Amino acid sequence: MLTQFTPHENIYTIPNILTLSRLVAAPVIGYLVLHDYHAWAVGLFAYAGITDLVDGYIARRWNLQTVVGTVIDPMADKILMTILTVCLAVKGALPGSGSRLPFLDFGSDFA
Repeated sequence: MLTQFTPHENIYTIPNILTLSRLVAAPVIGYLVLHDYHAWAVGLFAYAGITDLVDGYIARRWNLQTVVGTVIDPMADKILMTILTVCLAVKGALPGSGSRLPFLDFGSDFA
């Protein structure tokens, strides 16, 4: 009886599916960077960037914003940047990789 009064939003929308695909792509990009498949990593990173733009556009244009989307979209972005930063630091591909530079990304979340 309670479920009849509780509104549910449809979380199975194209923008949320695109965002979920970015969440799945993040560790794959990290793997590709660590194993020197840079062309594939750049291609998948470009896919992640394009889907980030497209999912926001679709959500606003066709009024498909969801609470889930407002949580997982920034989470997908942060996870992607964190994985990429750590993997590049491990490979020594960041300036100052021996310093605390890669950890500045984490510090901004706690400030």
